[in-house]
Amino acid sequence: MKTFIKKIILLLYFLPALAFGYSFSPLNITLKPFGLDSSITCLLNNNSAVDPVAVEIYVLERIMGLDGKTIIGDDVTDKFNILPAQNILMPNEERYIQIIWRGSPKVDSQQYYFLKVKELDIPKDLSQQDEDQEKATFHFNILNDYLGHIYITPDNIKPNLIVNSAEIQANEAGQCYLSAICENTGTGIGSTTKYKTLTIQSEPSDNVKSIKPIIIAISEHPEVQLKVFAKAKRAFLIPLSGDYPLGPVEILLK
Repeated sequence: MKTFIKKIILLLYFLPALAFGYSFSPLNITLKPFGLDSSITCLLNNNSAVDPVAVEIYVLERIMGLDGKTIIGDDVTDKFNILPAQNILMPNEERYIQIIWRGSPKVDSQQYYFLKVKELDIPKDLSQQDEDQEKATFHFNILNDYLGHIYITPDNIKPNLIVNSAEIQANEAGQCYLSAICENTGTGIGSTTKYKTLTIQSEPSDNVKSIKPIIIAISEHPEVQLKVFAKAKRAFLIPLSGDYPLGPVEILLK
């Protein structure tokens, strides 16, 4: 048992130095929804001179959450032709893989997907029991996966960022902060770093006490440096120094 534990410790120690047994490129792919640029040829390579490798390729939804983290969604491989999607490569073998968009040629805004390249286990009879001795040999298969990105990008895409649902709130300690949602109503990825300032001002209403505009330099506030997918939303909070009337406000990006 102690020998087994030592082997595990050594494996974990040297694991970062282990190279992938295979490679796939490119992993960041941009395709048009129609025409010659709606397909790409990729290279799958077995780097091992000894062992074969089995690889499956498929596509998953890529969804942006309000916190900015990308979420892996459903399998949407049926929107693509992957030729071939399942592969067994002999040692040092290379193979060209074609990825073709087969979804609608009329795409209004940029679409986002994960490209999953998954290594499959090839069973090997390397564990044998000696009939005369009660001992077992443990064999580990370290399987490696790649996670790339596919962007379906129509012509003339343009982001359009707006900030809505903005409200000044206060925590239990009485500190004020801005709670808001940045929405991209445009057709391409948008970034707030394209703007210099975020201005907080009163909504035009007789029922809300007006406040002096608060100008925030975006470059000085990482919490508002946001990348937003087309047709997606990002929530953010900005601490405010001083006391302000609580309630809805208007936000301008300049």
